[in-house]
Amino acid sequence: MIKNCQLYCARLGVPEIWCYDSGDVTIYQLQNQGDIEVQTSLVFPTLPVKELPALIEQYRPQGRRAIRKAVREWAREKG
Repeated sequence: MIKNCQLYCARLGVPEIWCYDSGDVTIYQLQNQGDIEVQTSLVFPTLPVKELPALIEQYRPQGRRAIRKAVREWAREKG
């Protein structure tokens, strides 16, 4: 899964991608030397990214639509 996320940055020129895998969120950013893992988003620098896995797991039983809605609300509240 992580390799696929890195491919988006490196091959497609996407400046930043967030990958969720096995309860962890990893942010990759495209930089001169290729994609690198970072702790803070360029797009959402104030979001506490480490809170996101717990939020996803909390809404997982309700399905993807509930997760997307919860993440959008969380981002508005925290950002």
